[in-house]
Formats: sequence, C-alpha cells, structure tokens
Amino acid sequence: MVVLVKGTCTLGCRRLDKDGNVIEEIPAKFESGDGGSVAVCTLDDETMEQIGDAMIFGDYQHWNFLNYALQLLSPTRPGNMPDFEDIFVNIYAGSHDHDCPFRPYCGRVLCADCVCWEWIDRIEEGEE
Repeated sequence: MVVLVKGTCTLGCRRLDKDGNVIEEIPAKFESGDGGSVAVCTLDDETMEQIGDAMIFGDYQHWNFLNYALQLLSPTRPGNMPDFEDIFVNIYAGSHDHDCPFRPYCGRVLCADCVCWEWIDRIEEGEE
C-alpha cells in the first residue's frame, strides 16, 4: 500500500562536542495536516505499519512525488501520464530565446525549485 500525506516536515539536528560525542539530538519529524510537505511511504497491508523510510517532497513538487508514488506501485502496464520532460526538451530545443516554455502557465512561482531547471541543465550539458 502506498500512502501520500500532506503535512509539515521538520529537519532534525545533532550537535557534537569537540571529541565527537553527541551532546544534543533532535529527531526529524513529520506531522500530518496543513503544511508545505508531502510524505510518500509504503504501509504493510495487514498491520498498517510503515515499511522503510518515507520520502519527503515539497507540496509544489507534484511531478516528483507522483512519479515516486507510481514507481512504488510498480504498474504492469504503460501509463497515460504525459512525459513533461520530453515535451519540455522538444519545445526548449526549438526555442530561439531558450526561455522556459512553461513560464506562461506557472506564473513564474518558485522558479528556483522548479524541475525545469534540472532539464535545462541536462540539455545545456549535452550541447557542450
């Protein structure tokens, strides 16, 4: 069973003294509810206990957490989700100004965290 949960993720912290001994440790935690994170994990079908670690994503990283959830589900047939990376690469490669072709649709919100920059980096590394 694959579960997606929206909530708040707080990173943990470990402080060490000069000899490397742990003097303070605050564990990471995830609290479900309103928040800016999405946890994706698997549960045991019978016990409903979490199996392994959860992957945490920003709630704006739709493609990333949905893609990860689909990988965990291991579908046996091809899906019908569009390959946005392939669409992006083809539009970007044909663009004269090499600007992000999705900007008119996203409103330029959170550009620094957008997956499109990873795709642009891959394209430009391949051109060199």
